[in-house]
Amino acid sequence: MIANVVLTILIATPLWHYGVTRAHAGIAAATAIAGTLNAWWLYRALSTQGLYRLDPGMSRSSPRYWLLAAV
Repeated sequence: MIANVVLTILIATPLWHYGVTRAHAGIAAATAIAGTLNAWWLYRALSTQGLYRLDPGMSRSSPRYWLLAAV
């Protein structure tokens, strides 16, 4: 939640300040980035504690998933 607030301030506030027409899209971008960041933090915490391990097959299919997500 803190990441979302900080990113909203860093992204949306300057857009609004400079009069960008659709500055509210900065809030959506900040939320998406914060969600990705929170997922990464959760993965790191769980894998550090040994509570989560990636499936060996994931390393083969992961690049394909990233490519599909980017499209």
